[in-house]
Amino acid sequence: MTPNPVRIIARLKFRLAMKVAVDPVTALGVGFVAGIRQAADSPNLQGAKGYGQRYGVTAVNGFTDIMIGGAILPSLLHQLSARQS
Repeated sequence: MTPNPVRIIARLKFRLAMKVAVDPVTALGVGFVAGIRQAADSPNLQGAKGYGQRYGVTAVNGFTDIMIGGAILPSLLHQLSARQS
């Protein structure tokens, strides 16, 4: 545990979470996970339409996880960030 954590206001927590959510690396990760799910899932939703649906579901799920875990809960619970040295 850091001895002197720095307070981050809620607005900054949301701004940082949004930057992570729209980052190009995040989009690549979403595409990768959607591709794995496409390969492992049932043959009913194959092709571009099935991949697009999986990509959308994975993107929304990831966005929700990032916002809840990176902004909403830390703001509600008044969590502090670790001080960078």
